[in-house]
Amino acid sequence: MRGDAHVRRWKRIWLLYAFVGVLIAWPLIQTIHLLGKDAPVERADKLLYQVSLFQMELLGSYLQTGKASRKIRMR
Repeated sequence: MRGDAHVRRWKRIWLLYAFVGVLIAWPLIQTIHLLGKDAPVERADKLLYQVSLFQMELLGSYLQTGKASRKIRMR
């Protein structure tokens, strides 16, 4: 009986060590991976232009939908 409690205690301790090890290793691996990357291929101003164009198209479609529903309600 006493041996089972001892084994369970050691299992919990090793599980805790493994958990802490993963919590330490994972950010380190992510940081090393991030530092090893080259500069992004896309330019930031081009991506910003594409996003703003998409937002304007989305706004236009919302306005068209609102205009169409307003015509239906006015009848």
